[in-house]
Amino acid sequence: MKARIALIDDDRDTLKLLSNFFENLDYTTFLYEDALKAFEDISNNKLNCDVIVTDFSLPNITGIEFTKRMKTLGNQIPIILITANRKVEVAVEAIHAGAYDFVVKPIHFPQLLVSVERALHLLRVEQDNQTLKTVVKLQEGSTSLEGVIGKSPGIKHALDLARRVSQSSSNVLISGESGTGKEIIAKTIHVLGPRKKLPFVAINCASIPENLLESELFGHAKGSFTGASEKKIGLFEEADGGTLFLDEIGDLNLSLQAKLLRVLQERKIRRIGENQYRPIRARIVCATHKNLREEVEKKNFREDLFFRLNVIPIWIPPLLPRLQHRLTV
Repeated sequence: MKARIALIDDDRDTLKLLSNFFENLDYTTFLYEDALKAFEDISNNKLNCDVIVTDFSLPNITGIEFTKRMKTLGNQIPIILITANRKVEVAVEAIHAGAYDFVVKPIHFPQLLVSVERALHLLRVEQDNQTLKTVVKLQEGSTSLEGVIGKSPGIKHALDLARRVSQSSSNVLISGESGTGKEIIAKTIHVLGPRKKLPFVAINCASIPENLLESELFGHAKGSFTGASEKKIGLFEEADGGTLFLDEIGDLNLSLQAKLLRVLQERKIRRIGENQYRPIRARIVCATHKNLREEVEKKNFREDLFFRLNVIPIWIPPLLPRLQHRLTV
């Protein structure tokens, strides 16, 4: 997956120069002339990035103040400051504020690249360390994870399987009765995996009218149908790089099943009313309370889509046996 870098500088020429440099190296960049706007987007989870590169001298807020505010959020995104001031005191202040590194102007791009790559490496090490701690807790017999507390063999097995598959990118199909915690298992897979800093987007396919569900999933162009007054980004794009959780996938009509199958095969989507195809990078996790094998036999669910989704099956046991187990232990 491409690393994502937020670039903050009130000088548009510098911003464009930085953007071109990193995009030529296959990084994804987000450009901001206003640090306060970047802070707001991060606070509201509108911006997900791996590294921030910001100028020291900004009109509304200094790079140091921006760094301090980021730390008040408890955010672990590495911040690299660019400054024209060569004084040691400035460097010390930046590090004390929580910056990962600083680069002195004029920008030496190879040095900046090394700093960014080291920051990314540190971030991955910290994420792996956190995952390892969680794995150790599970191996020690604790199944308390992200609000999940379970003692029954069935739920322990489901949580252990969720942990083991979290590092892969294969499609997962979670099945079980309504109310058994299928979405919680999906979130567990997300937070234990390398995508945990990226969006987890969920939709209940049974709760959206059929004529609107396609637009919700794939998006639409302005004027593509009655009521489409503005363009809309679909959930496949919103979940870019993260996880898209399709709950009650068994209620999808056959027409949308065919379109979903094509998306999974080609890894790209097309908004309603557009000719342009857009690549998708989201991991797909689905859930259903139905027995999809029986639905396939009844011709209510496509067999090819079932096998495409059922790469890694996870079954959640019913609540009643789990409750009975809890009362007897």
